[in-house]
Amino acid sequence: MPTGESLAIAPATSQAQVNELEREAQRLGLQLQRLAAALADGDDLPSVLAALREKEARRGTIQGQIQALQRGTSSLSLLADFERVQGELEHRLEDWRGMLSGEVGQARRMVRTMLDGRLMFTPGATPELCTYTGRGH
Repeated sequence: MPTGESLAIAPATSQAQVNELEREAQRLGLQLQRLAAALADGDDLPSVLAALREKEARRGTIQGQIQALQRGTSSLSLLADFERVQGELEHRLEDWRGMLSGEVGQARRMVRTMLDGRLMFTPGATPELCTYTGRGH
């Protein structure tokens, strides 16, 4: 799992790569325009067509790389958000556990306000495998 530090570095690196690829795509676009003009002027047809195909293929590869980097940056951002939310939820859960285990009367009142009706307990094969079922407000 990536650390917070690597998450901070990776998006900037990916953006720099995207920027460089976009500059290369622009250069290829200009070259393609010149080749198309040469073709229209009747220059050496086979060599101009070969150059056009080569530049088009390279531009397609670059566009695929840009999309992959942008998806990767998005994935890293989602991963960072997930880790942040997960950490916050774990912190809140620990707060609840501490509060509920400290004051039994207060814990019961809090659980009653969150539940709509009864909390059903179903024993399992072992005490760790029991199931609680209920409806919340």
